Amino acid sequence: MSSIAPQLFDPSVFLSLAFLFGIASQFKAMDGEPFLRRIVTAAETRVGILYAIVVVTSVFSPLILNDVVVIILTPVIIRYAKQFRVDVAPLLVAEITFTNIASSLTPLENPQNIL
Repeated sequence: MSSIAPQLFDPSVFLSLAFLFGIASQFKAMDGEPFLRRIVTAAETRVGILYAIVVVTSVFSPLILNDVVVIILTPVIIRYAKQFRVDVAPLLVAEITFTNIASSLTPLENPQNIL
């Protein structure tokens, strides 16, 4: 029974999650959300909101963890959808899909996305 206990609790998972949320909190504390919102809005006026999200996630995901990109960008997308009364579902699907695709393009990120 004692051999099962270490499998149920893995401290590295909790440390990884704490690290991810720490990065997201630091980004928010540095007013990163308005910066990201400006990038999305600027791209949206040129190519549309869906393509803007694809571009932003494709650019930032290989540079930082894709989980952090999702944690940071999701509130921006939800605020945009509420403000302009657009359906949020396709925007979130595009965010998650292209974040994972872009993350799999670099060996420094999450190699499991390649699978």
